[in-house]
Amino acid sequence: MVPEEEPNCTKLVEAWLSLVVWHFGLIFFDRAIETVGVV
Repeated sequence: MVPEEEPNCTKLVEAWLSLVVWHFGLIFFDRAIETVGVV
């Protein structure tokens, strides 16, 4: 029995975090490739 457990909220937060991390990961990866390409 865990008192501080909210499955719906937790799943929503995890989904948003994974989406944001993935999105910024792609941007960072794309810029890194551009930087390497320029050099």
